[in-house]
Amino acid sequence: MNRFRLILTITLSILSCTCWSQDKSYIDSLKAVLIEQPKNLIVLNDLAYEYTYKDLDSARVLLLKAIEINENDSLQLGISKETLAIVDEIQGNISDALVLHFESIEIFEQINSPKHLAWAYNGVGALHYQQYDYDQALTYFLKSMNIRTQLNNPEEVAKSKINIALIFNKTEQYDSSLFYLHSSLAPFVESADQLMESIVYLNLGSTFSYMEEFDSAEYYFNKSEAIQKKIGDHEGLGVLYRKLGELYSEKKELLKALDYYTLSLEYIQKLGDIGRFIETKQAQYLVYETMKDYENAYRIQSEYLILRDSLINIKNKETINEYNAKYEAEQKERVITELELEQKSAALALANSQNQRNVFVSGFTILIIFAGFLYQRYTSKKKTSELLTNKNIEITHALEDRETLLKEIHHRVKNNLQVISSLLNLQAGSLDDEAAIDAVKEGQNRVKSMALIHQRLYSADDIRGVDIHDYIENLVSELFTAFGTDRDRVESSVSAHKIKMDIDTVIPLGLILNELITNCLKYAFGGIEHGRLDIEIKEIDDILQVMVRDNGVGMDEETMRNSNSFGWKMIKSLSRKLKAEIIVKNENGTIVYLNLSRYKLVV
Repeated sequence: MNRFRLILTITLSILSCTCWSQDKSYIDSLKAVLIEQPKNLIVLNDLAYEYTYKDLDSARVLLLKAIEINENDSLQLGISKETLAIVDEIQGNISDALVLHFESIEIFEQINSPKHLAWAYNGVGALHYQQYDYDQALTYFLKSMNIRTQLNNPEEVAKSKINIALIFNKTEQYDSSLFYLHSSLAPFVESADQLMESIVYLNLGSTFSYMEEFDSAEYYFNKSEAIQKKIGDHEGLGVLYRKLGELYSEKKELLKALDYYTLSLEYIQKLGDIGRFIETKQAQYLVYETMKDYENAYRIQSEYLILRDSLINIKNKETINEYNAKYEAEQKERVITELELEQKSAALALANSQNQRNVFVSGFTILIIFAGFLYQRYTSKKKTSELLTNKNIEITHALEDRETLLKEIHHRVKNNLQVISSLLNLQAGSLDDEAAIDAVKEGQNRVKSMALIHQRLYSADDIRGVDIHDYIENLVSELFTAFGTDRDRVESSVSAHKIKMDIDTVIPLGLILNELITNCLKYAFGGIEHGRLDIEIKEIDDILQVMVRDNGVGMDEETMRNSNSFGWKMIKSLSRKLKAEIIVKNENGTIVYLNLSRYKLVV
């Protein structure tokens, strides 16, 4: 799971009850103590904590050992479980992490340790935040903040306020976000905690950027940059320059945006953060595409696609370095040749001034030299032409190999998703509770909707995008089969006007359609003799319009919102990713309109 330390300060707030150290000597000292005292619970927990974001496997081993040997120290047991919950969350074991969070909460409540209880509540809030359950996340962040307020700990209260502000950003309540961010600043300024002060400024800049108040956003980004440069926070600068790139991209100052994306990539590359590197590359590509600089756009897109599938082609890098070296060598050779010509011309001019009798000889010499220069240029151009031809052939082969590799990746991803789907099916078969079975089946359908995308990609001649008409028809067919829907009783139609979508658009859109179609098949046609489901997608004035309509019992947006279902929350979250406006109407059935302003089609 990627953790964005500076924009999403949740990780920092989670770790607020224990001192975090990057000092290797401190880790070595803990190891030395552990050799002499292998059952020292405090040392086991402290060392595991130091490993939490560097060596998760070692952290897990130490924490499990601490839990196993702990006999009567409830405080250290609670700390062990809470730290292990963080490890599980980072590794994607969400269910295990949630159980451990609540076990630690129970322990801290029993021993009446409010400081650690606030820490655990914050951890549960962070977990819900990562799962897009913002209502629950806000509930636990507020619980944590209230305890910290009672303990009169201004800095910890301020960290809770930052987390609460993040929730309001996600739910587009920007005025509330600004209120909490501004009120969190004073404690960090008073305690001279410059790292946290820079984080507040960065989040203020991000919030104003979301509000499209770019002058204010730029002001706070600049304040954050000044502090980060002062304290040498390279990771923070990498994130900050990415945000400045996004800001200037929104302002249509595209050259500035490219400059900041380049700066961001330099810092991110030093840190080895592949996830952020890929995202920044993609943003850089979109700027070049907007500028209609298709040569650079294609170059960046190729790098982005290769990196996104974790196939960093070292050979390509070596080839580029080889081209640069050859180019520099040719430049040096040309400069040397020009200098030699200048020297010879000067010598000839001097000889001509000294002895007019040598004019004929000098002229002939110049002619020979000029002829040699022309011949050298001719042979050099011929060699360069041959070299470019060979390199073009090599690049063509490399592109073909890349396409083959990408198809193989999509094939393997599809196979892995099918395995997950089968596992979910087996899990459903072992359950007795109908609600649990339905939840697992819905999860299985979501996995299938993503597997279909990868299947379409490796099966198609053009792997850049997915034929959305073909994809939706297959998705509808899969869901009709999954719910045992009678085709004679319920008809369906798909109209997508030959639209082909980039994978980054079709995955969230496919999940939204999966939820809407599932909801329709489950609830719309009860008591309806002849049902009909229509799906239409079209592009009008840079807006992608999606409509899902049925002639069932009907449901409006307020009813959907009040249902508080996971599916509706997921639709709202994914629609924010696509910058989509959702409109639900009850007109002879249910009609759902999605108007997407952030999407990418493939021509």
